[in-house]
Order: sequence, then structure tokens, then C-alpha cells
Amino acid sequence: MTRLYEVLGVEVSATEGEIRKAYRKLALKYHPDKVSPELRDESEIKFKEITEAYEILSDEHKRNEYDLGGGPNNNRNGNPFDDFDFDFEFSNGGGHGANFFDEGDFAQFFTGNGGNGNRKTNNHRDFNQRQTSKDLDITFDIDVTLSDLYFGKLIKKTYKRKIICVKCKGNGLRKNAVKITCPICNGQGITQEYRRMGGMTFAQRVECNQCEGLGIYSRPDDKCRKCKGNLVIDDENIVEFKIEKGSPNIGTVEMSSMGNEYPNIKTGKAILNFKFIQDDELNNNSMFFRDGDNLFTKISINLVDALCGFENNRLIKTIDNRWLNIKIPMGKVLKPGDSIIIKGEGMPIPNSYLSSHGDLYVGVEIIFPKDNWMLERNDKNRLIDVLGHVNSKENESKSKDASNNADDDNDDDSQPTVFQIKDKNSVPKTFNTYINNTDVKNFGTDSKSKWFGWFGW
Repeated sequence: MTRLYEVLGVEVSATEGEIRKAYRKLALKYHPDKVSPELRDESEIKFKEITEAYEILSDEHKRNEYDLGGGPNNNRNGNPFDDFDFDFEFSNGGGHGANFFDEGDFAQFFTGNGGNGNRKTNNHRDFNQRQTSKDLDITFDIDVTLSDLYFGKLIKKTYKRKIICVKCKGNGLRKNAVKITCPICNGQGITQEYRRMGGMTFAQRVECNQCEGLGIYSRPDDKCRKCKGNLVIDDENIVEFKIEKGSPNIGTVEMSSMGNEYPNIKTGKAILNFKFIQDDELNNNSMFFRDGDNLFTKISINLVDALCGFENNRLIKTIDNRWLNIKIPMGKVLKPGDSIIIKGEGMPIPNSYLSSHGDLYVGVEIIFPKDNWMLERNDKNRLIDVLGHVNSKENESKSKDASNNADDDNDDDSQPTVFQIKDKNSVPKTFNTYINNTDVKNFGTDSKSKWFGWFGW
């Protein structure tokens, strides 16, 4: 590289004395106290430029490093591994299999903890050139209820973000500011740093220390008044996230170009992370348990209804406040462990044809009489007369032919419901696990309102 030599007006082969002489001559010419006021701003920058060039070329070590290629690698769009130049120099006669790497040095090289620990950081910017649009994302985390996932929900957020300065358009300088190209990095904002480890020399691209990665110099007074040279300013924004009907219990909604901005980097996203929590105080539908697109719940019925069937019972209230009218025909016996499966009464299925829903699985619990309920011998005899001679197989065969569909004779908000009854061997394992959970308790039956109880967990 010859840029610094050109700044001082000397040849690459110039001696130390020639470099010193050239610097003194230029320093006298461009010293701010030696020029007219109208040329002082430009003179200050030029004086700083020649001073920094002299500081490097007058130091033997720095000059050697600069001559080796301490400026930017011009192949910026090529192979990403071109950022590293490998010069394998095996010392001490290390032969095949020699352990020429020091494990600590190798780790330090890739974690950035080695080398010059006093490297200057960039005070002008919140993000450096290695930032990506992902680093500009803004994230929100919320909890949602089962109703939120069933109906869908619109979430509005007001937040602060960084946007490109509207005054300077992201260059950090005021209008008509005096700018001069950095002689160290040739205006690229990056240089190469050399490190020697395990008998090898590595060259790595790093941010230019002199111009702090900007590639130009300017006076402090030339900074943009609005962003103070930071390139970005604070801005208040509003974003709306839509959680779709039937969304999973844990999910993400992304809104592009609603995150932070930074020059020459794609604007970040606004991201909403949501998670369903089974909280009775927050969730008004805690009587339901979700498994994919299906819903699970329990009901309890008395022994008479389990043996004799029933009708016009508003057994189940759905999440959208509809009553499902279940009618069990006379002769159909509900046994402990049986379940009622109601098609299309589960969770909405996203992007499905005709807005399909999953199924509702209803576990049936039989309420048996308390101990010592029989008062007389005749009570037992009457049960024997009714139940003792029933052919259970014949009864079961007849019940399969009975219709499970019936019209609702009541003028209320309940509706007839098409359903199936299955035993525990015909339902998903996850539902059997749910049914057998002893922590799911029956809250009891309200006979007046035909309320058969919900089960909390």
C-alpha cells in the first residue's frame, strides 16, 4: 500500500529522515494557526491526516505492518474465507503430527479475546458493520388464553425503535460538512490485523481504529445536530399483530420492516412470541384441555341417567357460548370409561377448507349412590326384578340401532348434537391419560339448571 506515503509526498523507499523532513514541511504548511480563517476547517483535517500518516511511517514496527498489507482487502465480495490469509510457517522443525497449535491461542483467535485488547470501539454508531437485520429485530412476549386461540386475537403494541436520521439521511454529518477520506483504510472502514499463532500468520479484517469504521474524517462540530453523529434517532411506533384462529399453543407472528433501522442494513422485524397458559384466573375456559385440534372435557351424570338414557339435557357449553343438547336413547347404557365424541366442536383448524374444526371428546363419569342408600329389602328386590334378567348383549345390540340424533323440543339456546359413544379402547391415548388424571375433579351437579359440572385442574 502507498496511500500514507502519498499523503506525505515521499517514495515507499524513503528513509526515516526523509519522512521526518516531509512531515515537518507539510505540518508548517497546514497548521491551523498558519492559514486564513476561511481555510481553517479544511486545514485542521489535513493536518490530522498527515500527523497520523507520520505516526505510522515513523514507527518501524507499524510501518512494516502497513507495508505487509495493513489496509483493506479489496476482495470484499468474494469467498468469505478470503478474509483470512494463511501463511503456514512451521518452526522448530516440527514434523508430521507435531502439535504446533496452542489450544488457548486458537480459541482466543475465534472468540476475539486475543490480539490488541485496547482496540478503540466505535462511539458514533449503535451497530457496527457486522450487524445483520436479525440484530435489529424487536421482540414482544405475551401469554394468551384458550379463547384467544379459539377466536383469534388482534394485539396492538406501542414501542420505541431506532430509525435512520431524517436530517442527515444516515451519514451522521451536517450539510456542507468537510469530509476527508481516511488514509489508513483508504475510505473502506476496515483494515487487516495480523496475528501469529502456532507457527502460522493470520490476517483478519477488523474495523479501522483511526476512523472508527466510517472511512472518513470530520470535525466534531460537523456532526449532525439531530442524531449527534449516531446515524439513527428514536421513534415511537405502533404495530398490530394478528393471532389467527386455531393457532398453536406456542407460536410467533412477525411483521417485516417494523423493527430498528440502520444504514445499508435491511430493517429488522417486529416479532410477537405468544404462549398459552392454563391459568384458571386468566382463562375462562379452563374446563377444556387442548390436544392439537381436539378439545377434551368431562361431564358427570347420575346412575339413573346412565342406565335409562336421557334427553333434553344441556350437558356442554362450548367456548363460543353455545349449549350442546345431548340425548341418549332409552336402552343405551353409559358405562364408566365411556366417552362421547362430538365431531366438529373442537378447535378451528387454520387454513382449512370451509373453516373446519377438530372434535370434542367428552369423558363420562357416573355418579353412584352413597353407601347405605337402600332402606328396605324391597329396594333390592325391585332392582333385581328390573336388572337381574336383562340380557346385556341383546341390549347393547339394540342400542347400536337407536338413533343418536333428536330434535330439541325446548325453546332455549341449546342445539341437537350429532355424537358417537366409544369405549376407552377406541379413543386416543392422550384422552385416556386425561380421563384418568385424578387431579381433574368434578365440581358437582346442579339439578335445577341441569348443570352437570365442570372440571378444573
